[in-house]
Amino acid sequence: MLINECRSKLLKSMQHAFMQMGFELKANAQAFERREGSCIQTFHLLIFKKPDGVYVEPWWSIKFGEILDIYHKVSTKEKKYFKDTPVLENSLGRLIEFTDNGIESGGSKSMQYLIENDKDIDILTNVIPARFQEYVLPYFSANNSVEKVDKLLNSNPGQLSVHFWLYPMKAIMGLIAAKLVNNPQYPELAIIYEEKLRNANPVYKTEFERLELLLRE
Repeated sequence: MLINECRSKLLKSMQHAFMQMGFELKANAQAFERREGSCIQTFHLLIFKKPDGVYVEPWWSIKFGEILDIYHKVSTKEKKYFKDTPVLENSLGRLIEFTDNGIESGGSKSMQYLIENDKDIDILTNVIPARFQEYVLPYFSANNSVEKVDKLLNSNPGQLSVHFWLYPMKAIMGLIAAKLVNNPQYPELAIIYEEKLRNANPVYKTEFERLELLLRE
């Protein structure tokens, strides 16, 4: 089965279940989306081939306009990619591991479903929305403010986090959130993140340095 065929069939078959939970299928983004003020909550499917077949891995993300407005001022990305920037993001499997076992670092749990035929798609049509409702929906409802972003990303600033799988982006988004909510620990957070990113990919290091300058204005 082809990747595009799998994606199209899965999204269409799950559309009704997600609509009942308040999410709209965004065909251009190939994802389910819900807006709450400046907060955009998204659930999408990574679909890829391995030697033994086609796999699907569900991912979630949350965007906050006030945080992204600042980040995009220092971003090295082309503007056309701004719409894809998350503030919080990870896979369904790692969120389940966090929820069930309290693994704050994000763990290594993988939830990749093998699709061999239409029967597998029928099964996933029920399984994925059920997992979403049990794990992702409560997470979305509990973490829908910049104050929550500050708490989630900055509670353990030197560690990896389930709330953003990529540490440099966790540091950048965390520092912006801390500034916006006037976190009294902001100076300490800036020092920790600066030190942790000292040997980071030059792209992220550049963005962080630009951000520090911007937030001092």
